[in-house]
Amino acid sequence: MTKDAGVHWTLLISSNSGTYNNVHFLNNQTGFIGGNNSTSMLKTTNGGVNWNSCSPDNNINFTGIYFIGQNTGFAVSGGTITSAIYKTTNQGNNWTQKFSRPLPEYFNAVRFINSNTGFAVSASGNFDGRIYKTTDAGNTWYQVFQDINKGFFSLSANGYTALVTGYNGAVYKSTNEGINWTTQNAGTSNSIYGCEFLGPNYGVIIGQNRTLSKTTNGGNIWYEKTPLLNTNINSAWFYDQNTGYAVTSGGQLIKTTNSGLNWTLRNLNHAASNNAVSFLSQNTGYVAGGNGYMSKTTNGGLNWAIVPTPLNSVDFLWIKFIDENTGYCFDNASKFYKTTNGGLNWSYQMINAIVIGCTAYMVDSQTFFAGGMFGGFARTTNGGTNWEDLSTAINDDVNSIWFANANSGYIACNGGKILKTTDGGHHWSYPYLGTSANLKSVYFYELSTGYVCGDGGIVKMTTDGGNNWTTQQTSVTGSLNYITFPTANTGYIFGNNGTILKTVTGGSVGIKSTDVPLPSSFALHQNYPNPFNPSTIIKFEIMKEGIVTLKVHDITGKEIIELLNQNLKPGTYEVPFSTSDNTRISLPSGVYFYTLTTSGFRETRKMVLMK
Repeated sequence: MTKDAGVHWTLLISSNSGTYNNVHFLNNQTGFIGGNNSTSMLKTTNGGVNWNSCSPDNNINFTGIYFIGQNTGFAVSGGTITSAIYKTTNQGNNWTQKFSRPLPEYFNAVRFINSNTGFAVSASGNFDGRIYKTTDAGNTWYQVFQDINKGFFSLSANGYTALVTGYNGAVYKSTNEGINWTTQNAGTSNSIYGCEFLGPNYGVIIGQNRTLSKTTNGGNIWYEKTPLLNTNINSAWFYDQNTGYAVTSGGQLIKTTNSGLNWTLRNLNHAASNNAVSFLSQNTGYVAGGNGYMSKTTNGGLNWAIVPTPLNSVDFLWIKFIDENTGYCFDNASKFYKTTNGGLNWSYQMINAIVIGCTAYMVDSQTFFAGGMFGGFARTTNGGTNWEDLSTAINDDVNSIWFANANSGYIACNGGKILKTTDGGHHWSYPYLGTSANLKSVYFYELSTGYVCGDGGIVKMTTDGGNNWTTQQTSVTGSLNYITFPTANTGYIFGNNGTILKTVTGGSVGIKSTDVPLPSSFALHQNYPNPFNPSTIIKFEIMKEGIVTLKVHDITGKEIIELLNQNLKPGTYEVPFSTSDNTRISLPSGVYFYTLTTSGFRETRKMVLMK
C-alpha cells in the first residue's frame, strides 16, 4: 500500500501458501484480493490492516474481482473441475455461482458497462479465447465472441465501449455493447495481460516483455510508452522511412513498419549477442553476432534460419549483403569474410594484426574500411584481398566509421574523439567536440550535416562538415550505441536498456532554407551535381505555405524514399539525397526521378546515379 503516490510502500499481507492475482477496492477502507492460496479471496474493511477470508470455496483460483456498486460484485475463477462466475449482493460476505464452464477453459476477467450489462473473458491456456455477456445483472450469461487462436486475458469497459486483450497481441474492441467485436492493431505480438480505459478515447495496455502502450483515439492507434525490452540495442537498419529493424545484446530483433511508432519483438532463439543487422529488402535480411552466430530471414523477420559460418570462436561485429549471393562480414579477430552463394560458404582474409575489433564500413563492393582497438585502421580497394594499414595517430578504440566516398569520411572513437579524412584515411584532422565521452556511432546524411552519439546520452551535430559541433538535447544518461537517418529529417538513435530516440526535424538538420528573396512562383530545379555519386542536392522554391512532399522513384515508378513530408513556409529550400548510407539498400547506377508535390503544384525531374 502507498499513501504518497508510490514514493513509499507498506507491506500489508504476505503468504507462503499461494499467489494473489488481483485487487479491487470499493473505497479507501473496503477492498478485496483474489488468488490461489488456501484462502482464495480476502476482504479488508480497515484499509488493508486486517484481512479475512470471504471465499465461497478455498480450492478456487480467483482471477478477477469487479464491483458495480458498494454491495453488488462479481468474481471469476478457475477451479479444480470447472471455471465459474460468482455474484455477491452483500459486499462480498456471501457469493453465489451464476455460470460455469468445464476446464481447461479458464475465466480471467469480468467487467460491467452498466448495472445490467457486463462481460467476462476466458482462455484455454494461450488459445480459444471467448467473450461472454450478461444483460440481467449477471444472473445469466451467454457467449458472444470466440477466437480459437488467441486466449483472452484482460477486459476493460467504459460506457458502451469494451476492450478485450490477450495472447500474441490480441486486442478486440466493441462500441455497441458487445454486439460486434473488431480487431485492433496494438503494434506488438507480445501477450497483453492488462488493459484499462480512463475515458472514451484514452487507454493503456500492458503485457509481456515490458509492453506498455497507450491510445488517445479509442484504441485505433497504440503508442509505445516505455522501452520494448531492457537489453542493449547494438545496431539497426532501415529499408525506408517506415520499415526498420534493430538487434540487441539479448539475442532479439525488433521491427517497425510505421516509422518507429510501434515495435514488435522477435526472439531469435539463441543466447549470443546480436551485433549487426543487414537487409536486402523488406523480406530478406541477415543478423550476425557472438560465437560465430549468423541467421537469415526471407519473410521480414518472422522466421529465421541459421547460416553456417567458418568459426564459432569469434564474434561477428559487422555484416553487409549487396545481393542475394554476395555478402561480407567482419569479426573481432581481424578476419574479413566473403560469401558468393548466399552464406552457404565463406572465405576469409586476415586484415591486419593492428586492427582488432571493432567495426567496418563498405563504400562499394571493392572499397572497405575497418577500424579497431587502440586506433587501428585499415583499407582495402580490391574487395578484401589486400589491406593497407592507415595510421590514425591515436590510441583510442575506433567504434564507428562513415564514408561518403573512397576519400571523404569520419571515424568516432573513445575519449570524445571524432576524426576526419579527405584522402581515404592517409591523413586525419581532429575537430574538437568538447567532450571526453566514448563516441559509439557517427552518421552523416551528406558531407556537411552529421551526428555522433555515445556514452552518457551524448548527441552532437555538425552542419559544416565536422568543423564545429553543437550538443543536441536528450533526456538519456545511458549509452547511445547507433544512429541512422532514413530521411533528411527523420532519425533514430538506439542505446542501452532498450532506449530508442527519434527526431522528425533532425534538430536543424536536413532541409535547408537559403537566404534569398521570397519566390513569386513554384519551381523544382535540376539536382546538382548530376550525374552524382553518392550525394546530390535537390533545390526547390515554394510561393505559398503548405504541406510539401519530395519523393524519389526508380525508372519503374517504385518509390525509393520520401525525402520530405512537412509544412513549409514560402522560400527556397535545398534537400540532400545520398545513396552512401551504410544502413540503406544499395542503389545501382541508373536513372531515377524526384517529384515535388504541394498545393496546386507538382513537378518531376530526372537524375542519374553513376558509380
